[in-house]
Amino acid sequence: MTTRLRIAHIVPRLAIGGMVTQLSQQLKFLGPDFRQQVFSIFSAADEISEKWIGSDIIRLGRNPDERSKIELISKQIYHSLSMFKPDVICSYHVFTDIYIKSFLESNDAIAIRHVLGFSQVSMFDKFQDGTVIMDWSPEVLKIERSVDDHFAINIAVSYDIASQLRRSEFTKKPIKVIYPGVINDEKNRYPTQREGEMHVAFLNRLEPIKQPMEFLKIARRIADSCAHAKFHVLEKGSLLDDFKSEAEVYRLTRTIEYVSVQSNVWRSVHSVNALLFTSAHEGVPLLAIEAMSRGIPVVGYRVGGLPELVSSGHNGFLVDPGDIDGMARAVLEVSRCRQFSVRSAEAAKKRFSLSDYLSQLRELYSVRKT
Repeated sequence: MTTRLRIAHIVPRLAIGGMVTQLSQQLKFLGPDFRQQVFSIFSAADEISEKWIGSDIIRLGRNPDERSKIELISKQIYHSLSMFKPDVICSYHVFTDIYIKSFLESNDAIAIRHVLGFSQVSMFDKFQDGTVIMDWSPEVLKIERSVDDHFAINIAVSYDIASQLRRSEFTKKPIKVIYPGVINDEKNRYPTQREGEMHVAFLNRLEPIKQPMEFLKIARRIADSCAHAKFHVLEKGSLLDDFKSEAEVYRLTRTIEYVSVQSNVWRSVHSVNALLFTSAHEGVPLLAIEAMSRGIPVVGYRVGGLPELVSSGHNGFLVDPGDIDGMARAVLEVSRCRQFSVRSAEAAKKRFSLSDYLSQLRELYSVRKT
């Protein structure tokens, strides 16, 4: 009987998003040759994520406010990992890397760093002229350089993230780009709309780096051009109250439908003409790939990894950051032309296959430490 390879996935906490989606895919579809366990360091995991991931979670129960207690948390993780005896350790956040250092120093497990983005742990400055400066903070770089020798390889979700890693000297180890994959669901493609209606979605969390107030400006322009425009917005984020207040100022309250956080947001968002991104930076958002696979064109700012997804003018549109009028015109254009929907689905099927994604991970995880 072949021994199953043991994989430990180390996350800071579980909250619905790209990380949880990718973990769920691996747990469900990676195959019987792998035994997998998710270790959530901090206790602030939401119920939806836990239900989605299932029983494969070990919650270590630490409060995020105790993040500075590195030695204490490291001992707990060391004990949990020693019980599981992993062959491969996957870390999904820079602040988890430091806590597994002691285990990696005394065990033969292969360590892989998944870099899904860097907005949560970076310096973010936006100036009056619209210029945005993004970089890993000195604290993050210090941590990552101190543990770099223990990692065999880094997985980046986009070539943009890979270039950022190299530019900042974040790591000296190899960097492999593996795009996320999505299930090809033919049944949910090309939703139909009633004639004259337009539905636009903004499903990012309402956080400063996502720049949700710019979405309101765009929505106002769209509403002025289409009297039956409806907007679907995720009801989550630190700017939620400010967003709702500004929506009143822009006279958009009656046209916005708020969507709750859930494992499959597309169940609540029907007949969408376009998915908007006004972010100051994006990696390769899984949300965008999911939308494209459903025939929903992406319209966004030309930042981060979005140009790796969207061929502007072909399967969606990208405009310069801050171009509010350009974004509104692009939404109207993709709504009028069905070919954008068809080409979006074709691009997602060709470039973001779940089977290709899992195949690359299987190959990577199966390399034993020598």
